[in-house]
Amino acid sequence: MSIPGLDLSKIPLLVNPNGSPPDFENGTSLSPLIYGVSIPLITISFLFVGMRMYTNFKMYSGLRVDDYFCALAWILTTVHGVVIMTYETARHAWDVPISAINAVWLKRAAVLCMIYGPAMWCAKTSIFAMYLRLFGNITWMRCCCWFGIIFFGFVYWSNIPVYAIYTFPHKGESWDFTFAERMQKGVQIPTIVTASFNVAGDVYCVMLPMPVVFGLNLGWRKKLGLALVFLAGVVGLVSNALALVYRIYMRQQRDADSTWYSSLALLTVYVSPTPFFTFSPSSRALTTPSLFPLIRLCLKPRPFYLRSKPSFPQRHQPSEPVLQRRGRKKCI
Repeated sequence: MSIPGLDLSKIPLLVNPNGSPPDFENGTSLSPLIYGVSIPLITISFLFVGMRMYTNFKMYSGLRVDDYFCALAWILTTVHGVVIMTYETARHAWDVPISAINAVWLKRAAVLCMIYGPAMWCAKTSIFAMYLRLFGNITWMRCCCWFGIIFFGFVYWSNIPVYAIYTFPHKGESWDFTFAERMQKGVQIPTIVTASFNVAGDVYCVMLPMPVVFGLNLGWRKKLGLALVFLAGVVGLVSNALALVYRIYMRQQRDADSTWYSSLALLTVYVSPTPFFTFSPSSRALTTPSLFPLIRLCLKPRPFYLRSKPSFPQRHQPSEPVLQRRGRKKCI
C-alpha cells in the first residue's frame, strides 16, 4: 500500500498509549529473547534427536515409527524457529513502521501458518506412536491412541486449506498492508480454535498413559524416566496455554499491541513440542532419557558372543520386556 505524500517508514502501526514518539531504531525488542530461546533449543533438540536415532538404531537394529515422526516434527519446528528469528517486527506496535509489513514479512507469515498444523500433528503422533509401541497390547490404550492420531490429524491438516485461503492473495490482491489486514482478521478464529485443540491434545497426551503407569511395578530409575517424560508434556501444555491466552487477548482487544503479543505467541508455539525431542522412550527401560542408553552403549562392554547379530530372531526369547502390572505379567 502506498499513499501519495506519506512516508510509511515513519508512521507506526499503533499510536503509543503514553504519547511518546515512535522509536524505530532502539525500541524495546523481543529479538534477544527469541534468539536466546530458539538457538539453545534448536541445538539441544538436535543433539538429543540425534542421540535418540543412534541409540534406537543400535538397540533395535533400525528406527521405529515414532522416531520418524519425531524427526519430521523436529524439522518442521526448527523451520518455525528459524523463521521467527528473522522477524524484524518483534517489537511494540508503536515502534514498528507500517512499511515493515511488506511482501517478505507476509510470505514468512504464510509459511508459519502452513507448517503450523503438520508440525503439531507430527509431534503428537510421535507420542501416540510411542504409546502404541509401549502399551499396544492394551485394547483401550490402542483405541485411544488411534483415535488421537486420526482426530488430531483432521484438526491440524484441515488448517492447510483454511490458512491457504487467508494467507495467500486472491485475484486482484498483492502482498501489501491492505492484504495484511485481511489476513490478520481471517486467521484469528482458526488460530484460536487450533490453539484450543493444542491445549486439549497436550492434556490428552499427558493423562492417557496414567492408568497404565500407576498400575506398573517399577524401580526408581524407571519412575524417574517416566516423571521426566510427563514433566516435558506439562512444559508443552503450559506453552500452548500461554499461546492461547495471547491469541484470545489479541482477539478481544482491537487496539492490542499485535506485533508484541503475536511474537510471544509464536515463540511459545515453537517451545511447546521441543521438550518431547529430548527424550527417547525405550521399551526395555519403559521410558528413559535418550542420554542414558547412549552412555550404556558407549561404555558398557558387550560379550564377544553378542557382538555379531544373528541372522534369525531368537524365538525362545521375548523381543520386548515383561512388565508386571498388579501381579499380572504382560509382554509389550
